[in-house]
Amino acid sequence: MVGKLILLKWKKKLKKMAREPIKLPPMTDKDIMPMGKHKGTEMGNVPAQYLMYMYESSMFDSFPRVKQYVIDNLDVIKQELKGG
Repeated sequence: MVGKLILLKWKKKLKKMAREPIKLPPMTDKDIMPMGKHKGTEMGNVPAQYLMYMYESSMFDSFPRVKQYVIDNLDVIKQELKGG
């Protein structure tokens, strides 16, 4: 009886955990690009043109941390594209 009660509590807890999104820390310039042509390159060294192209084409949808990195650094990326 006690075993069943413990099992039920764990089942409820696991269901709740499955519904909660996993929160990952934001990417930094030192993190590695996990996808595409520049896979394996530090984010800070990925060309601005490439990041902007990927952002505008919605290719980041499967990589929310990369998308958030671009959003967080959009001003810097646009400045680089202007040549400054």
